Amino acid sequence: MSTRGTNFLHKWIANNLESVGSADIISVAELVQKLFADAK
Repeated sequence: MSTRGTNFLHKWIANNLESVGSADIISVAELVQKLFADAK
């Protein structure tokens, strides 16, 4: 993975994982969809 990609992922995780209350399959699926949308 490129440095740019790593930096994006690190910042995205820091900004988005705080809002997740639990790690159920629905929450994970929604986070993956949001990650892909934000990466575009």
